[in-house]
Amino acid sequence: MEQYIIGHRGAAGLAPENTLKAFRIGCENGADLVECDIHLNKDKELVVIHDNTLERTTNGKGWVRDFTLKELQSFDAGQGEKISTLTEVFDLVSSYKKKLVIEIKGESWEIAQETTKKLVEFIKSRDILAHIRVVSFWHQAITNIKTIFPTLKTEVIMMIGLPPEELISLILRSNADGGAIRYDYISPQLISLAKNNNLFIAAWVMNDEDSFNYMKSLGVNGLTTDLPGRFKL
Repeated sequence: MEQYIIGHRGAAGLAPENTLKAFRIGCENGADLVECDIHLNKDKELVVIHDNTLERTTNGKGWVRDFTLKELQSFDAGQGEKISTLTEVFDLVSSYKKKLVIEIKGESWEIAQETTKKLVEFIKSRDILAHIRVVSFWHQAITNIKTIFPTLKTEVIMMIGLPPEELISLILRSNADGGAIRYDYISPQLISLAKNNNLFIAAWVMNDEDSFNYMKSLGVNGLTTDLPGRFKL
């Protein structure tokens, strides 16, 4: 049974989230994979930031989509860090020989579709299928990208308290390889059903020993934390 630690937004509990510093710390502190979030900016570049607005994580204000890359990188994302491009993040993570989990964001389905198309272009421009995973709350985006890249590992994200059978059905209908599910909603029954259907399950986000160890004991595959290095497999 494969188990691995995922650094959430790099290492969101140890450095400003989704910054190169966070990804560097995540890679150096025992994360097997690190996770990032992507949006499109005004230049139609893929930039790494969780929110579709700037206020929470930078000293800027406004929508990410309304700024050029040069403008975005003039803002402070914490501790002097800047907003990065997906290229910068991927290159850094690759230098550590780690894998990158890429979450497709978007405040509407139309924007999520556009973001997915740009991600497809990014993947096609590099030989990286074995080095990334793609996840999203936009399940149709996962279906679409899996159709283009059948060997790419994908997950649909869920934050809903559905019965295990329905959660598994959502994963299968999306043609995904697994589900990324808030740990509160993960049960022994869900893990058993996932294994029976050859699906993997990632749990998010565990920042204390009890929740991390419980998910580990259940056989959850991906153990997501803001604090890579604090927990062991």
